[in-house]
Amino acid sequence: MTPKPQPSNDKHEALYQELVAVMRKYELSQVEILAVVANITGKCLAFQDQTKGTADDYMRIVIANLEEGNRQAAAELLNPIGRA
Repeated sequence: MTPKPQPSNDKHEALYQELVAVMRKYELSQVEILAVVANITGKCLAFQDQTKGTADDYMRIVIANLEEGNRQAAAELLNPIGRA
């Protein structure tokens, strides 16, 4: 069974907001945040079940979520109403 990208949901957004709050607490630069998140992603990839998907399968999930994150960020920049 090939793993499939998961659509973003309220639980994912809540976790994202908590992670942002933690990163702000540590006063990380944007580059440091990128490095930390990339490191976490690498660790998560290493622990995927290779009997349920290939490295390419899991990278497709990463790429799909990178694209979705970019889309969400662009939409937020274009429509800042409701931003904190």
